[in-house]
Amino acid sequence: MKQIQIITLFFLCCFLTSCMTTAATYGYLERSISPKATKEQQQQVKQQVMQLLEKEYKQPFKLESFEYKYQTHNRPGSFDFAEYGTYYFKIEAVDNPVIVMNFRIDDMKKSSTNELIEGFKNKKLKDLYCGSLESYYLNLETEISQPYANEAEKYCDSRDQAYYKVPKERYLQYFNLK
Repeated sequence: MKQIQIITLFFLCCFLTSCMTTAATYGYLERSISPKATKEQQQQVKQQVMQLLEKEYKQPFKLESFEYKYQTHNRPGSFDFAEYGTYYFKIEAVDNPVIVMNFRIDDMKKSSTNELIEGFKNKKLKDLYCGSLESYYLNLETEISQPYANEAEKYCDSRDQAYYKVPKERYLQYFNLK
């Protein structure tokens, strides 16, 4: 009886060890590696993003901060991981200090700078401005700067992007300004 238990335990350990090494090898072989961007590519992305913002919103912007990080990313509890770079931006509207856009662009599966910029243009560009107004109202520690906030609200309403209204209502309720 003890021999059967020992043999069963031995085979169980062998099978589990086999599964672990297979998963680790599979995860290593399947990982995604995006090449690290050169300094020139980083500058090109930065310039093109600024140009796209100014063209889309028809106003000047000031780059507060810009950073590029190339790192290994993985999902917790799995062997899936990928290496890619991320561009971090903090940009302020020159004419409206209420608008501060904090965003990032991942170059996980992009084969060129143009493809990266196209992805940004199609997925993020149109919502950044009004999304930053929403973030402005979510920060309960700031006081509303009325002429600038009203101006930004009118602009977002004209673009049919009024998703700042719910955070604004919460902000006003919080300060009993209704």
